[in-house]
Amino acid sequence: MNAAAEGHFHTPPANKDAEAVVFGWGGDLAGQNVCRDAVEGFPIFKAINATEMNFFIGLGDMIYANGVCNPTGLYGNAQASGQFLQAANLADYWGHWRYNREDDGYRSLLASMPYYAIWDDHEVVNDFGPLHDTRTTPPYTPGVHLMPMGLKAMLDYNPILPAGNTPERLYRNIHWGKHLEMFILDTRQYRDANFVADSAQSPKTMLGREQVVWLKDALKKSNATWKVIVSSVPISIPTGSAGEAGRDGWANYQETGGFEYELTDILRYMQQNGVWITTDVHFSEVFRYTPFQDDPAFQIHEIVTGPINAGIFPNAAFDLTLGTVSLFRFPTTTPANYEEAKQMFNFGLIKIAEDGTLAASINGIDGAALYELQLPPH
Repeated sequence: MNAAAEGHFHTPPANKDAEAVVFGWGGDLAGQNVCRDAVEGFPIFKAINATEMNFFIGLGDMIYANGVCNPTGLYGNAQASGQFLQAANLADYWGHWRYNREDDGYRSLLASMPYYAIWDDHEVVNDFGPLHDTRTTPPYTPGVHLMPMGLKAMLDYNPILPAGNTPERLYRNIHWGKHLEMFILDTRQYRDANFVADSAQSPKTMLGREQVVWLKDALKKSNATWKVIVSSVPISIPTGSAGEAGRDGWANYQETGGFEYELTDILRYMQQNGVWITTDVHFSEVFRYTPFQDDPAFQIHEIVTGPINAGIFPNAAFDLTLGTVSLFRFPTTTPANYEEAKQMFNFGLIKIAEDGTLAASINGIDGAALYELQLPPH
């Protein structure tokens, strides 16, 4: 029997209190057979745990249920083997979560501060949605939907307070003092199929009608200095596949796929300066958007981070629809070995001062800022 352990917690400040707040986020953990190093585990958690912050957001792809972890990693290092297959049953989904949570640094993070979880595709299977969550090749069974199993495992390892009238709802908003309100989106559970065309006459939905209504209502009611949208998929970096499979993120990127019409509608409704934080693409980038020519004063920023510990795939392409300007990209090359890969792992950090000034950074394996962005309060 384990000895009892003492813990402590603190509640967020009241909505009227202008207190400083610091939080971090990251995603993409143990993907592409870049798993727990045999000696260092997931090394970036050492830097995350050494950074003073109020909470951390696990922003999707915190397991790779459609992957495996072999004794030798993608970049040639020895690593802990995963005792699981590509997840086609609940036991293997649990196995992926258990493997990642066995890392000492990750466990220390979870024990030391509040942790807000949301999923992306690899918590179930690559680029999934409710209309395309089946697979036909072994170990999968044709016609068997994977989302229910992946969702159960997600909630088993990431308890989220249930919403009374919407079972298994993952989207929610979190207020932290006067200056910060976060809107955590579920970009998976309610989306139209990726391969469906997106048009003004028939706009697709990534969020589903109920979530869009909730988001608009919550944004309208918010009096926070900063509205931070937490989206597991990026705005303008093309993800998914060209052609028949369809785009997986918001951007159409020169095609008819994607979910740009819904995004534009949300931004029109929001029309107040804010920050989007995203992951998913296995490199980091910072964008400034001026989405509407009739309102050049309205701008938003997107801060893309990743990976925490996974394959690294830098990509210079991005969609230009929203008046997009890239301010920073890291890395710009792929690693040749594990030592190089480690220097490319990263996480995001936002600090909001008592006066409402927001400072965002992308931080590397040693915790030092690779890029910093400062924005005045609005």
